[in-house]
Amino acid sequence: MIRITVLNDNRLCDPLLACEHGLSLYIESGDRRILFDTGNTDLFLRNAGKLGIRPEEADVIVLSHGDYDHTGGLRYLPGGQKLLAHPACTSFRISRARGTFAGMPIEEAELKRKYRTGFSAAPADLGGNITFLGEIERKLDFEGKSFPMIDREGRTYPCPDDSGLMIETSEGLIVISGCAHSGICNTVEYAKKLSGRTKVRAVLGGFHLLSMDETAQKTLDYMRENVERVYLAHCTADEVCEAFRTQLPDKTEVLGAGRVLEWEE
Repeated sequence: MIRITVLNDNRLCDPLLACEHGLSLYIESGDRRILFDTGNTDLFLRNAGKLGIRPEEADVIVLSHGDYDHTGGLRYLPGGQKLLAHPACTSFRISRARGTFAGMPIEEAELKRKYRTGFSAAPADLGGNITFLGEIERKLDFEGKSFPMIDREGRTYPCPDDSGLMIETSEGLIVISGCAHSGICNTVEYAKKLSGRTKVRAVLGGFHLLSMDETAQKTLDYMRENVERVYLAHCTADEVCEAFRTQLPDKTEVLGAGRVLEWEE
């Protein structure tokens, strides 16, 4: 059984929990337990406690990228856990909109002291039919054109550390994204390339679609043709979610903290 529990998201599914801007997922596949992102604060831990989940006991923490709303919770874990991320995950970045620091709130040296850290731009096998995608190829020309961060010199930060996971099942791939700065369709295409499989059972996570523009419509059209189920979360605007629900009513669900998804392996 594959089970994914949303520990934190921008939205809420379980009224007994709370939510905040950010994402954190707890993934169980076979005997593997993976904490995918940690949100911005300790909220993911508080929600996990109410759900009877202990994220600190995960086999590995995987970071989708180095933005604060995916890594801030690292400050609240006890440490000692294995951690995997892209090498650029600790790169400095500033929010273009707010002008404030928006990267990982732990410096690389501290991260390495606290966790058993591994960095990889290449795909990595995590066991349980789960693969860390590493640096994602960006081939589709309608994606990856808008980035919310700049570097110290004020140049666009293209988020090379953006990554995700894929889970291979007997019925197709499950592709998981944090923010999809590489483009969610690029992410799916890269997972298909790595696995050699064409059937995509589900895509879930942040799609980084902030309005129902041309990119969002092309993404929706891609999902219509290539994916069985779409689960929207985090950095996917309400109007985009509504368009997906309207145009793909049999394929779309909007996630929130407390939602649990299950599939047979």
